Amino acid sequence: MSRVTSDMQRTRRRTLRALGATALGASIAGCPSGDDAPTDDPSNEENDDSPTDEDDERSDGVTVQSVAVRPEVVTLNTPDSYGVYGGRSSQYVVAEVAVVSPDEHPPESFAVEADGTYDATTDIGDGGGFLADFDTAYGNRGSEESGWLAFSLPKPLEAEKATLTWEGASHEFGEAALERLRRPPASFDVRFEAPEAVSPGETVTATVTAKNTGDIDGTFVGALNQVGPRIDYAPEAAIVLGVPSGESASWEFEHDLEVRYEDHEDPRMRLHLLWNDENVTREVDIESE
Repeated sequence: MSRVTSDMQRTRRRTLRALGATALGASIAGCPSGDDAPTDDPSNEENDDSPTDEDDERSDGVTVQSVAVRPEVVTLNTPDSYGVYGGRSSQYVVAEVAVVSPDEHPPESFAVEADGTYDATTDIGDGGGFLADFDTAYGNRGSEESGWLAFSLPKPLEAEKATLTWEGASHEFGEAALERLRRPPASFDVRFEAPEAVSPGETVTATVTAKNTGDIDGTFVGALNQVGPRIDYAPEAAIVLGVPSGESASWEFEHDLEVRYEDHEDPRMRLHLLWNDENVTREVDIESE
């Protein structure tokens, strides 16, 4: 069933806005994030999403394109909605690789060696190999030669070094990745704001603000889903905010209302924000003129 009726026209505008911190966001449509920012750029020193290594090509045809550390990741938890996966005692390393001969290096041949061995996975939630911000998993149909591999590690990681390994070769993580992996879990106060009512022709603007209340820098990860008007359920965005200790970061979602809803039995928009084990909903009434 289509989530949007054929006579509905809508546009979405998402704006990222940082308040004293690096703010990152991405949607299923591929909004830009900081994943491609170079790690030696001082403006990204506090950005947990900056890759720690880039384009490390080995003679066996395996290239480690980037490595990111995330406390949680976002993917589909149903065919029509996003969920957040992870927990305070775990974290993810997401490595993007390109392989010349994938038959010689299947996904299950990769692992992270640290204080133990952590096998690769390409199966998180109900995403079927999709991971928000990282697109398609390595080895999936249509992505046989490149894509992401995820590794679930304990948080914090208590190890002197961590290495991505595969048959005959390895890629040692740099100090930036190790620093992030060794961080204890951060704590956040989260505020989710949206208007109570809007009229056709206006814009619904919702803002997520995460304040880091702990004494360690951290990353807030959330997911936004939308219900109505004339949408059964739809994944809207993954939210990733790097927030230094004691500071706040904000992310903004905008939805333009370009049609009338007087003939609709429930002219409301519901925005569902998920993070950790929390789920907060904001309802926006669509007023008739």
